[in-house]
Order: sequence, then structure tokens, then C-alpha cells
Amino acid sequence: MVLTLTETRDDPFVAPRDAGEVTADSVMRTFMLGAAPPAAVYWQDGSSYALVIPSRLGARLLTVPAANEADFTFHGNAGAGGERLADFVAGAIAESGADHVRLPLLSEAQAVWLRQRLAARLPDWIWSASLAAVAPLAAGGIHKAGQLRNAMARAVHDGLALDCTHSMDAQEVQAVHVKRWGPTNRGSAFFGMLDALLSAGCAELITARSREGVLVAAQLDILGTATRHDYYSVSDTDSVKGCGTAVLGVSWSRFMADGRQMVYSFGRGSERYKYQYANGHQALFELRGFFAPT
Repeated sequence: MVLTLTETRDDPFVAPRDAGEVTADSVMRTFMLGAAPPAAVYWQDGSSYALVIPSRLGARLLTVPAANEADFTFHGNAGAGGERLADFVAGAIAESGADHVRLPLLSEAQAVWLRQRLAARLPDWIWSASLAAVAPLAAGGIHKAGQLRNAMARAVHDGLALDCTHSMDAQEVQAVHVKRWGPTNRGSAFFGMLDALLSAGCAELITARSREGVLVAAQLDILGTATRHDYYSVSDTDSVKGCGTAVLGVSWSRFMADGRQMVYSFGRGSERYKYQYANGHQALFELRGFFAPT
């Protein structure tokens, strides 16, 4: 398909994407695709972008790999354009026999634009673009930065060792997570994905350890070229109060010292503590479709 100049100018999918985020996204999706049944994976032009059907029971949902872990607002191949993406999604729906489609996380412009293109291609489907999450952001400064500095100072005074590393013991981090959230909140594949991001140089892990070397808090930041993403964090606050705030403080300090990154993202979610420090936000939308023939 050849796009006209007007179509290209109006297409929100052709805008340049952050190279660091694209690399992290590729690592994340490639890792999660490794756990997907080959028969349920629908590739686009042999790239790392794909749609998957996680279950063949009941209504067949077509979505992106790691849909619940995806934290970026782009889809498809870099620079390929939305028309090509719409063709791919429509083709995957036809090939898979899906009954339900979910595409997270998009900008509002992307969600609305793609909804219109898919509705034209698939008249027997009902499509909706809706708000899915909000990501608090900090740019050019942070509210209550003194709280973070104080938390770091208290942690050191109380004997905690704060560190930044590019490797992790996935089982160790998962053990802290299970203690905080229980055994069913995250599976081992998720922590393996975090390890893959670190091994690929796409992330940093901030840790806090007790005098005995026991891990009490960890935060993994994905390193975009322009944005640092607070992607995952866990802390054993029952054992050491304030340890999670201390590792957040280290993360913010490293962001400030970077020189290239301009925006700090606290990640999607409604946790109130994030808004203590943020001075802006990013609205994240998702596109959902349901097969409803008349």
C-alpha cells in the first residue's frame, strides 16, 4: 500500500520513536514470545512485533505478548506506519479466528486512528478506544525531592547498603515479591524478563540490603534515551520502613546525573505516592474490539 502525503502526515504511528524504548520493548516481547505456544503466535514481517492468543478456551483473545507488562505507547514496526499495522492486525484476526482483540498501551491519537482503520476493514467488529491507565511524570524537577534525600540518608544511617547494578538474582527478587504480594501475583517468567532487560543493557536495578546482605528493596528502571521508566519495584517495608523510598531516591539521583534523560516516568498505576513527586502525567489508552456480526 502506497500512502499519500496527507495520510502519512496524519498517521500517529510514523513519528520517530525513542531508540532506547524500542530496544527494551523488543527484548521484553522476544523473551515473552519464547514462552508462547508457536501455533498461537502471529508475526509481522518476521520482526519482534507479534500478536498472540494466550488461551484457546472460551472467547479467543488476540493481544500483544506481555500485554499486562507492556508499559510503552507504541505498537508495530518502527517507521512502518499505521496502515501497515492495521493490515497486520486485520490479517491476524482472520488467520486466528479471534473473537476479542486488546491492544495496550496507545496514545489517544493512536487508539482513535487505529480504531477507524480497523472498523473500515472489519465491519463485523465493534471497536472502542478508551482510557486504560495514567502514568505520573516528572520533568525539569520533582515535588518533595527532600523526602527522597532524607529517605536515602536514613537508610544509610540504619545500616542499609544502597547499590545500582546491571544484573540480578531473579529468585531473590521474586522471594521479596512473594513475601509482599503472595505467590500468585507474578510468575517466574516475569522475573526472567527483568533479568533479560538487565542483561541486554536496557535497565538498571537499584537495591537496598540489610547489614546481613539480605535484599529488602529493589527497583528496576528501564532506560529510554529521553525517559527513565520506574518499571518495577518491591520492598519489604514490614522489616525495614522506608526502604522502598530510599531506592526510589537513588533512582531519581541517577536520573538527574544522566544528562540525556529529560523525563522521569513513575510507571502506569494509581498509587498515590507517585503523585507526591510527579509534576505531570501521561494518559494511556487501549483499543478493544469484539466480533459482533449482524
